[in-house]
Amino acid sequence: MDPPQGPLLAMTVVLAPDTPALQVVGCQTILMVFMAAQVYNWPWKAPILNVVDFVVCFLLSLLVVITGFYVPAVTGEVLDTFQALSMAILVCVLGVVALMILCA
Repeated sequence: MDPPQGPLLAMTVVLAPDTPALQVVGCQTILMVFMAAQVYNWPWKAPILNVVDFVVCFLLSLLVVITGFYVPAVTGEVLDTFQALSMAILVCVLGVVALMILCA
């Protein structure tokens, strides 16, 4: 049975369509609850898959937090900093997934 994480994340946009800050808080809460459940249960048979799943979920939750800073429009150096940080985390997520594909 697949976890309902994806549909719940999509539901945050439906429940709070005009309040981006509430959407960010909702997404962050859902990601953290599933991450805690995953660390407690270790659902995969191979330990490396559990670690990779945890790291990807952790990096995605960081990406959601950084995206929350975009809610009030930012400009200038702050915008450049947040964009660079978002890109770095996204590259880390893709790097972890690529490393897992190479190891498999």
